Amino acid sequence: MTENLSPQQTREFRAGQKQRSRIILVIILLWIAGIFALTMVKGRLAVEQREAQQETATQTNHE
Repeated sequence: MTENLSPQQTREFRAGQKQRSRIILVIILLWIAGIFALTMVKGRLAVEQREAQQETATQTNHE
C-alpha cells in the first residue's frame, strides 16, 4: 500500500495509522470503563433496594 509513496508520505501514513490505532484503543477502553461503571451503579442500586426492603420488613415485624 505504501510502495508508491514518497518517504515523507510513507511516514505521514504510518503516523496516521498509529494515531488511528490509539484513538480506537481509547474508545474501546472508555467503552469498557462505561460498562464497568454501569455495572457498579446497578449493583449498588440493587444492594440499596435490598436494604430498603429488609428495613421495611423489620419495621413491619416490630409493629
